[in-house]
Amino acid sequence: MRFRKIIIYALILVFVAGYYYYFEVYKRKQEQLEQASQRKVFTLDKEVIDRITLKTKDNIILIKKDNKWNITSPIEVEADQARIGELVSVLVNLESQRSIGPSGNLFDFGLDDPVVTIHFSVGPAEYFIHVGSQTPTMRFRYAQSSVREDIFLINAYEQTSLDKDLFDLRDKSLIRLEYEAIDSITIKREGSLLELAKQNGGIWELTGKEDTRLKNAHINNFIRQLSWLEASSFPQEYAFDPQAVDIAIELRSKNNSQSLKIWDRLSENSAVYAQSDVWQEVVTIPEAFLKTVPKDMKTIMDRSIVSLDVEKAYKLDLEFEGRVYQFQRKENDWYALKTKCNDGWEIDSFLFALAGLEYEDKLPLLPTNAKPKGRIRIFYKENLEVSDINLYSNYYVVLDESVFRVEDARMAALNDSIARICSFSEESE
Repeated sequence: MRFRKIIIYALILVFVAGYYYYFEVYKRKQEQLEQASQRKVFTLDKEVIDRITLKTKDNIILIKKDNKWNITSPIEVEADQARIGELVSVLVNLESQRSIGPSGNLFDFGLDDPVVTIHFSVGPAEYFIHVGSQTPTMRFRYAQSSVREDIFLINAYEQTSLDKDLFDLRDKSLIRLEYEAIDSITIKREGSLLELAKQNGGIWELTGKEDTRLKNAHINNFIRQLSWLEASSFPQEYAFDPQAVDIAIELRSKNNSQSLKIWDRLSENSAVYAQSDVWQEVVTIPEAFLKTVPKDMKTIMDRSIVSLDVEKAYKLDLEFEGRVYQFQRKENDWYALKTKCNDGWEIDSFLFALAGLEYEDKLPLLPTNAKPKGRIRIFYKENLEVSDINLYSNYYVVLDESVFRVEDARMAALNDSIARICSFSEESE
């Protein structure tokens, strides 16, 4: 008897749940989709649009052929496919927020001289959208289209997405080689020549100095920034000697190569000019890009002193100013002796600073005026490997039998980190 009641209650529960889902969830969602569909200005798929005309000062005409957009007027040039895609998406997803009523005096709505006028085609069918002035609340703009007889409101921010000029829509990329495909680079800058080749495993080597360790992350970041580089402007006038190139970069892949020439700032207030194989015309580029371009071998050399995997380090012994401090990692926490370190992240921070420590010079012998300051020993749990690093005055570091002179700023940061972890270790005692 009790089992039969349970079955009945279960069936009732299933029925109620099904009723709720259908009428309160599914049907409501369908109604919302239907309402959104009814608000749409154009019921078109963005893939079918094949021609767009923006009535601006430039009167831009865009034609799609073989699924690729090109600008045909006022100049013939490739279009920025991503930005055109965004423009088309905004067009086909425009929604009427409210109808104002039949078209009246267009002047009252700023539609006698619209701020945005776009005509577009789907085969022989022609469409248009006119965007006028803002409403008093500034949340909306008045609009008029070829598929409606009324004046209606669209969101004000959509006007910005539709109001594009020639510079916005043209392709501005300076390099078209795929980032992953680039396997060799030549950089000429300030009298320095760097020739780099990518080996198996994505490791970069310096041609002629294959034994020199390089910063792969630094080189890859430079190539990535280069592949993203876009023109900031297309100046009509400029005054410099085209032969006096400050930076020359050549990129090569298996089947292609591209070059980029850069003229550094010619005066304090002048722009940075560039010219690539993609655009024969001279363009300007962001000055910040110059910081990513290696200047010489020193800027791409891996000058790290110790190869350190912070995640695998489980024990740290630190001798500093005559005292010994010991730390051990248990799971995700650091302990000083048996006391958990509340600021254990400081130890990880110290280890990361140590991993980033770079030398300025490598010396055959330790200078006689260098005095011992401390010792760092790091133990690794998996293979018991030990890093044994000795610190000396005047920013000298000894690892095994190698002597290094460390960059002042990095060593100062490391000393600050040592002082902090020694401080909270003493508090734990």
